[in-house]
Amino acid sequence: MSSTVVLSIEGVLSTSKPGQRLLNNDTIESGRLFYEFLKPSARIILLSSERDDSMVRSWLVRERFNRYAGLHCYPGDNLDGYDSWKVQQIGWLISRGHHIGYYVDTSPGVVRDVMLQGVTSILLTYPAVYAGTGLRPNDRTYVGWEDLVETVEEQNMLRATVGVGGEDDGN
Repeated sequence: MSSTVVLSIEGVLSTSKPGQRLLNNDTIESGRLFYEFLKPSARIILLSSERDDSMVRSWLVRERFNRYAGLHCYPGDNLDGYDSWKVQQIGWLISRGHHIGYYVDTSPGVVRDVMLQGVTSILLTYPAVYAGTGLRPNDRTYVGWEDLVETVEEQNMLRATVGVGGEDDGN
């Protein structure tokens, strides 16, 4: 029996961020490698912040992500936002009998909340996003999960406000 892996498209497979048009963005090459590694042995379910599933499917075809078991698009009706919706989708999949082997995302808060549901979770980070920006802490001491979440969220806010990283954040 193959394991089910749930991936967030934005940040894992695509350079787009929630709220951006997916068709205007490219594939993250390390995300493609990760997908190709999973493809032969995993049942892949994709989550997207995009509301138009036909547009997401067009992007998946264009980028040659042609093997996945399901696609769930954000309906936009979750008052708590996209991150909360992703966590709820994991709960919904579990309640429908799916055994999720792994959940993969670039949002540390979502990864933490999915992990609290008992799902093995992978926080995917791209060194190019933080390396050389001068935005990351210089010390290499161990920090707790909450500190990691806070640091990554602060870095994302700084990148958004000062424009560090540009279009090639994930490459």
